[in-house]
Amino acid sequence: MEARAWSKEPDGPLQAPLPDAIIRDGEVGGADPRSESLADVQATWEHLGAADPLWAILSAPEKQYNQWKLDEFMATGGPTIEALLRLLDELGLTVNRARALDFGCGVGRLSQPLAEQFERVAGVDISDSMIRFARRVNRHGDRVLYHHNPAPDLHLFADNAFDLVFSNITLQHVPPRISLRYIAEFVRVVKPDGVVVFQLPSHIESPRARLRHSMETRAPGLLRLYRTVRRRTTNPSPYSMYAVPWRRVEAHIRRSGGLVVKRERDFLAPPWVGFRYFIRKDGTAR
Repeated sequence: MEARAWSKEPDGPLQAPLPDAIIRDGEVGGADPRSESLADVQATWEHLGAADPLWAILSAPEKQYNQWKLDEFMATGGPTIEALLRLLDELGLTVNRARALDFGCGVGRLSQPLAEQFERVAGVDISDSMIRFARRVNRHGDRVLYHHNPAPDLHLFADNAFDLVFSNITLQHVPPRISLRYIAEFVRVVKPDGVVVFQLPSHIESPRARLRHSMETRAPGLLRLYRTVRRRTTNPSPYSMYAVPWRRVEAHIRRSGGLVVKRERDFLAPPWVGFRYFIRKDGTAR
């Protein structure tokens, strides 16, 4: 099949400065998970979706300020999906290729190659600006439908709707009390013989990062001073990062009616330690 160029990128430069409210929460450890709301998360990703959407998803330093080329960026999705499906086969977790959900779809980097493997794909994102971009570059017509979903659930989908639910580098930016709700929703919307796969950091390995994370709640004044000094010499991340201990995640999956078939180490940049979870509805593991 002849390779085709992706549709034209949005017109005009998208290099709007990040507001202080977004930069403030960019330290390792993220914002205080008790205070950041889903509306805060949405505001961050609405801005990023308008200002620098491709870099916000794959944040290579040299690609900031719209240095990603759309063809180059979208080409990274295919190998990810191919590796995922190959691993599912190796684990004996074969799935029907009827309907897949890409949770945290962004501009469709993974939804598009999923559509080459599944009859229908739904992409969901909290950012309307990301969803508008995804719809512009969609190559598969109504076989791929993109949904803006600012809710802390997936009530727009019925029970047992998907053969595959996949979420990659998304839940790590959502406060744990909300990401755990989404995980329960993954179990609800997957079919009894389907599979859920998602990635989530578990904890922070570096002693220095652990100290800084602890300061988030125990010494916020000192932490603000540290961030002020650091911001003058570095370019902090514009979004929050969160970890949920793997034992808590697995207990929550069980309470939600799911069964963890496999948990494997994910390759996150230090100081984060994370895992990828492979889930079926309870009673269907093979």
